[in-house]
Amino acid sequence: MRVELSADARGTPTTVPPLKPAERRSPSATVARGALALLSTQPLTWATSLAAAVLLPRYLGDQGFGQLSMALNISVLVGMVALFGVPTYLRRRVATEPACAALYGTGALVILLVAGLLLSVGLTLALWWLGLPIARDGVLPLAFVCMAVSCAASILFSLLIGLERHTRFAWLNAGTDVCVRGACLVVVVAGASLPIYFATAAVVATIALLLGWYTSGIGLQRAALTPKVLRELLHGGSTFLAWSVVTQIRNQSDVILIGIFLSEQAAGWLSAAYRIISIPTFIPTAIITPLLPALTRSADDAVEFRHTLRRSLEMTLLLTVPAAMFIVALASAVPEILHWGPSFQHAVPLMTILAFQQPIMGTDLVLGTALMALHDERRWLRVLAIAATFNVGMNLLLMPIFERWLQNGAIAAAVVEVATELIMLGGALILLPRGTLDRQVALTSGRVALAGLALLAVTMPLHSVSVPLAIAAGGATYVAVAMGLGVLRAADLQALRCTVLQRLTRGASL
Repeated sequence: MRVELSADARGTPTTVPPLKPAERRSPSATVARGALALLSTQPLTWATSLAAAVLLPRYLGDQGFGQLSMALNISVLVGMVALFGVPTYLRRRVATEPACAALYGTGALVILLVAGLLLSVGLTLALWWLGLPIARDGVLPLAFVCMAVSCAASILFSLLIGLERHTRFAWLNAGTDVCVRGACLVVVVAGASLPIYFATAAVVATIALLLGWYTSGIGLQRAALTPKVLRELLHGGSTFLAWSVVTQIRNQSDVILIGIFLSEQAAGWLSAAYRIISIPTFIPTAIITPLLPALTRSADDAVEFRHTLRRSLEMTLLLTVPAAMFIVALASAVPEILHWGPSFQHAVPLMTILAFQQPIMGTDLVLGTALMALHDERRWLRVLAIAATFNVGMNLLLMPIFERWLQNGAIAAAVVEVATELIMLGGALILLPRGTLDRQVALTSGRVALAGLALLAVTMPLHSVSVPLAIAAGGATYVAVAMGLGVLRAADLQALRCTVLQRLTRGASL
């Protein structure tokens, strides 16, 4: 859906009438088309992600890569606070009232600039006083600049998602990712230092943001600079702020803790493992991005809501389980294939353990999106807080134990990460309304897991012979077993083929 926004001479928002109800697609169709739009850009982001996974550990080494990861993780946490949960609120708000996009987008930028500046300066001075190297050599301040630009882009992307302009969002997101990562990799290969790396990222990301906002058609409005608008955004985003911060503490704290209490090298091993196991993350991300506005629209229709959620969950499992099993089977070959160096062999057990987290995490993301669409984010936040507390506490307890036992304390972080996702899964299942998921969903999940184990059994013994052969044989086995168990149907493949062809035809006609 595309809504054109403008303003009259007094700054009052005006809007072209939205699509008529009859013209709007069903929630399931919206999710499918939105996910396909995001997946269509994945070859671009895959290429840059693979290049980063190969080149950054190789050229920075485990210590430099650990410093990079610590700076990024700290800046992400600060960015979550500076955004005050507003982007997620915008997605839900704009989905139900498209005309407010420009107004609230401007207000969100104001909140980001003020909060981001105060937090960045304060934390940089505090960490400099504590003697943290990345704060004293200019790495952290430049990482905060990159964070500010990235957060501004997330506001624009949230507006586009709320307006269900998924194709434009997908290409702007992918284009920005490719340009920023590509430029950074060039300077790293040329031998640049980490400050130069972050400075390059900041410049390229700023240019991409300005071009993206200008071409989006969403303007800026002075009317947003009023206490009423800012109060609404802060109040609406407050729950999502806590949700975002708790999530990021859970996701980012392990690398930071390992870098502080063990070594920057160990942080580099864990970060390298995350680079590989996070590759399948695009699958649930592509699904939940259009899922939130779609479920929000159908929240009052229990039948449509359940159908859309179950289909989204089934697709998430069908795609994340084989990706995870491939990582488990091929983990031992990754450092050698990517030429990371001998020290990164410590990342192999981390990749193997963390791979099992991916299908669970994908399920948690889908179920969490459903809870937010039902406006149940406050109870979901309690589950996240419990999970984050467990994650940080167990990491502090187990890291020194695993360091003495296996000389690799990062293994503790991998084990705790999987356990944390299981806690979140249990909480989501408890919070969802009775009947949302049924016995059939559990049976389907079990069958997908069996197909994944079949893939693992075929791929693991073949990878020492030929990695391409192992991937081809494992993939064929997975498809065959999934179809045999009835979780992957010929009709689904035909429907996917038709949707892809329709999209290609539509794209060719533009």
